[in-house]
Amino acid sequence: GYEATRFAGDASNPELPALLQGTTHLLHSIPPGDAGDPVLAAYRDEIAKLGTLEWIGYLSTVGVYGDQQGNWVSE
Repeated sequence: GYEATRFAGDASNPELPALLQGTTHLLHSIPPGDAGDPVLAAYRDEIAKLGTLEWIGYLSTVGVYGDQQGNWVSE
């Protein structure tokens, strides 16, 4: 099974560390902000301690390129 959890952008969800317990697969789809990855900024220590974690996936968005003011982005 799976459980989706909303992320408020900071560590304000006191239930999230408990929800992470037993997690084997973590899918993250929040674009980085000016300060970097908000999920890792808020929960890096909790994620690092997960002894059951087998896989982390990240769904990228165009947000990783910042505001290009309508210009094309090429990798």
